[in-house]
Amino acid sequence: MKMDKLKSCLKETLLTKEDIDKITSELAEKLNEEYQDKKEPIVVVGLLKGAIMFTCDLYRKLNFPSTLDFFWATSYVGSASTHKLDIRKDIDEDVEGKHVILLDDSVNTATSLKVILEKLRPRNPLSIKIVTLLDKPSARKYDLKPDLVGKVVDDKFLVGYGMDYNDLYRNLPYVAVLDESIYK
Repeated sequence: MKMDKLKSCLKETLLTKEDIDKITSELAEKLNEEYQDKKEPIVVVGLLKGAIMFTCDLYRKLNFPSTLDFFWATSYVGSASTHKLDIRKDIDEDVEGKHVILLDDSVNTATSLKVILEKLRPRNPLSIKIVTLLDKPSARKYDLKPDLVGKVVDDKFLVGYGMDYNDLYRNLPYVAVLDESIYK
């Protein structure tokens, strides 16, 4: 798909590259302040595929020792959540006795977080902190709230910066609202 055709599918830009950089810097500053003096190991866990860009950008701004791992999970088919999580890859890291920082691109229904937390908690981490670039509280199906939020947004279908519609649009360097005519 050519870039002009790709852009014609977008309704509006929600976050520019500069907005994203500012948000990731602010989140990293808060995490650096909280974790810089921790004696116990820290594991940063990104949720694939959507949070890949966010995870990489934020991880580069952290100034404390940590390891990096990924869950690959999905609960979406097209534009709708199935409310069932398909975990395609579990983390490899043993998190017992470690602090876990869980990175998500966008917390919508919280289906993914609910299941992932149910998998992580029995592994006895010292703590789990949920950090998200975007939060859509109006879309929530489960009573889960991220600990750190980059920006609260309306419940619109977002693409770009790792977020997708049927695996497309992830490569956009910004976050945009997808035109409803594409997915309805």
